[in-house]
Amino acid sequence: MPDGTTGEVIGDAFAVITAAEPIVTTSPFTAILVLPIPVPPARLIYDLAPVSEDNKQPGSTAEYSRWQPQPEAQFPLPLLSRQAFNVATAPGLYVLSLFVEWEQLGSANHGFLIQIKK
Repeated sequence: MPDGTTGEVIGDAFAVITAAEPIVTTSPFTAILVLPIPVPPARLIYDLAPVSEDNKQPGSTAEYSRWQPQPEAQFPLPLLSRQAFNVATAPGLYVLSLFVEWEQLGSANHGFLIQIKK
């Protein structure tokens, strides 16, 4: 999305869609990003927002969940099609959202549900 908000519009709110089951890991962890388009992006950011059942939106199923996270900050990433980046945070349930934009090709976003264990 042009303003950098990840997700889809549901009424007046944005929702990030993730798999229903979280990726379980410890902190810090290394995320490996491989974009499906080998052209370097014009913009690439991620955010990490804590979530709970209160953030889960209607329409969630056994396969996927819709979340309305409230990210505290966005983090720019190098404009590379392949890279690894480190994420460190306290234990809890989070939605990690990625937003990527290519000039003349459009944009894409994707969400991951992540459970950080002690």
